[in-house]
Amino acid sequence: MNDEKGMHDFGTDKHYSVISFIRDYYNISYNSAIEKLILDFDIKKDDLDSVSNPVNIEKTSKNISISLIKADKPKFIECYFDEEEFDAKPSDSYSFAKIKNRISQNNFTRYNSINEIADEFIRGKTCIPSAIRSNANKNWKKQQVFCVDFDNKVDDKNICSCDYRHITEDKVLDYCKETELLPTIIYNTFSHSEKQHKFRLVYVLEEATTNIDVANSIISYLLKKFKNFNPDISKKNLTDMFLGGKNLYYISDNYYKAIVK
Repeated sequence: MNDEKGMHDFGTDKHYSVISFIRDYYNISYNSAIEKLILDFDIKKDDLDSVSNPVNIEKTSKNISISLIKADKPKFIECYFDEEEFDAKPSDSYSFAKIKNRISQNNFTRYNSINEIADEFIRGKTCIPSAIRSNANKNWKKQQVFCVDFDNKVDDKNICSCDYRHITEDKVLDYCKETELLPTIIYNTFSHSEKQHKFRLVYVLEEATTNIDVANSIISYLLKKFKNFNPDISKKNLTDMFLGGKNLYYISDNYYKAIVK
């Protein structure tokens, strides 16, 4: 907990203000959370006016409509990878906290090829595409890499390969071909198994976007495109970090640019 930055849960990697914590804990609306705080603690609404959720991008950026179209190969790819390599998903929150603490403010590395990016993922390094340490609206500068997670979970219940709802990399790839949205990389995450496929799609732009509203809309666009495949919708913030994996499933020269409609 921090008086200025709010509350951070290193187990789920979620950040909260006082209001957003009450909202999520009691599963009530934002306004109802304000009312509850006022009633429970006998405080004035004015005292809550300056409290906001610094990582809730949906509340702080404009909703714009975008689409992704094919683009040329980038001259370089800017991204941030942590220095530590893992061979399995860390089971303790302390490891995640150390990763966060090592992030320098927008300390990007320039990679010359997509193969270098893929190698970082498979070496088990954690990616923070926008290299943000805390408040996205204050610290975000640009982003070129966007990720979508598929864990074969529905309502927090595991979907195994014997279930007709279970999706595979090939099923998603077929859909991507039909919709002309082929990813740049697909890799299997640490928890992947034949019983329950878990993988991540990585999309790379021709050039990094410097518009926070566009970046946020790209994430929303991708999650909406894949909604029938039950992507992990918790990964929707510009501050999210993505662990590496153990197997490269697919790599291509598919690159994109965002067009504002």
